[in-house]
Amino acid sequence: MNRQQKMRSLGWVVPLMLLLCGWQHAYGDVVTAEGRAPLGSDLHASRLSAYDDAIRNALIKSGGQVNSQTGVSNGVLVSDRVNLRTRGNISDIEVLDEHQGNGLYVVSIRAVVSDIQDCRSSQSLHYHKDVLFTGFPRERPESSRVGQLHNIDADFSAELSRRLYPAYNVIVQDEPSVFLTNRTRYASSNFPTSETVKNLAKKYQVQLVVSGSILDMSMLYPDDYYRQTHGAKFTRAISNFFTSTKSNKVKEDSRARHFSFRMVVYDGLSGAPIFDKSYSDIGLWNANYTEITGFGTPRFWTTAYGDVVNSLIESSVNDLGEKINCQPFMVPAQLNTAEPGNTLYLFAGANHGVKVGDKLDINDQSGWNFPGLSNTSYTWPYPPEYKTLQAEGVTLTVTQVYPTYSIGETSKDLTSGQRYLAISW
Repeated sequence: MNRQQKMRSLGWVVPLMLLLCGWQHAYGDVVTAEGRAPLGSDLHASRLSAYDDAIRNALIKSGGQVNSQTGVSNGVLVSDRVNLRTRGNISDIEVLDEHQGNGLYVVSIRAVVSDIQDCRSSQSLHYHKDVLFTGFPRERPESSRVGQLHNIDADFSAELSRRLYPAYNVIVQDEPSVFLTNRTRYASSNFPTSETVKNLAKKYQVQLVVSGSILDMSMLYPDDYYRQTHGAKFTRAISNFFTSTKSNKVKEDSRARHFSFRMVVYDGLSGAPIFDKSYSDIGLWNANYTEITGFGTPRFWTTAYGDVVNSLIESSVNDLGEKINCQPFMVPAQLNTAEPGNTLYLFAGANHGVKVGDKLDINDQSGWNFPGLSNTSYTWPYPPEYKTLQAEGVTLTVTQVYPTYSIGETSKDLTSGQRYLAISW
């Protein structure tokens, strides 16, 4: 190929490369990272550990932060927690190299790290959304026997709400005597649940309802745990001494205990779930054999098991806060007279971050039924009373602000007798 042909060839190659580079930058950053893990008797497990370490290092390179907590009791490792906070998703993972040497399994990867949804630019962020927490019942009540953790049904939601505020802009209320979740994820056919959610949201004037259940708190080896003989303790100590990894020391200990829970976030307007996730881990119940700690007590949090529970709760609160941040700020509004007009009462005030001069969009809540929707149609199980929100093309400007409510003027007159909703996106 002569020089002129090469230049013609480069004439389309270079723009194509620029286009691909621009697309790749928009899609995410290409990151290379290396992961390592000690070689043990299980080569496959060592490889997976090294692979996980490489992914963790790739996320750290993209801006993640790592916090490590290690707990030791009587010279025995009881907890080893590594928490990674990152605002990225990892995909298109390619293994570049993997080898063994010096007692380590080493994996090198290349991956694309992209930003996750970021709601920090949302106009609704400076408003405090109303959130109601209901109870988290135990699905296996007998699993709370060790340590007498029976109070978790009511106190778990209180712990979540305590951590959610003031870390995130919310106003929280508690109703621990109400249980909403069932074993069906997203409660696909649970009409009573959606109706209960809407009724609770209306009663407490909240935008979101958080519920869930405690799935499991059982001992991994109940027979071994309840048979706390000197011989069993000696066998456990010998086993821990020869166990290859720190995490396995916990998992193979007779005091190892599950903790898992499910958290569901419901939209108060429709009663529909918008977030449903389960969290689980294993911790060491190193309290005294007959000790009664209860859930959430100072003594509970000093145990290695409490440390694991604390990490799971922190993770769930972070997820919950980010989910709430991504929701628009929605507040009921009402005409101040029975006649048509342009003065609206807004059921949110200074406590919610509302200020004079704020502008919100007005929607009509009455809407219209979905056409042809019935409980015998192919759209079942959605209830026939589901309706759409109708944008009025009207802006509300706040003119007066009080602690729990505000008054504003709309850009044009509204119809009396309608149910309105003020929204900030």
